[in-house]
Amino acid sequence: MSERSVFAKTMTILAVAFGVGMGLCGLSAVLPSSDPEFHTNWLSLPSLLIMVLSFLGLIATLIVRFIGGAFGDFSANRTGPQTLFGNSVEEPKDGDQSPRKDVHP
Repeated sequence: MSERSVFAKTMTILAVAFGVGMGLCGLSAVLPSSDPEFHTNWLSLPSLLIMVLSFLGLIATLIVRFIGGAFGDFSANRTGPQTLFGNSVEEPKDGDQSPRKDVHP
């Protein structure tokens, strides 16, 4: 479960960073520029870097997640039942059909 939440947090942070980069790019288009042909100003380079790095981070995270999901973790026993709080009630043995008297419902 924690692996999924780390993936979701990473994707959210990178997506927000990409959105911030796009917003900066739009803001740099509104601000006056020093070069009328390419419309570049002091905000163009940071917005481009934020967009490119966050996009590469999104792609790398997705690739790692898909590879990890395809191969999985073979060391853990994922087919057996999972108990959250342990097994406080023991199952009766094959020959013993009487319920335990010290277990309260």
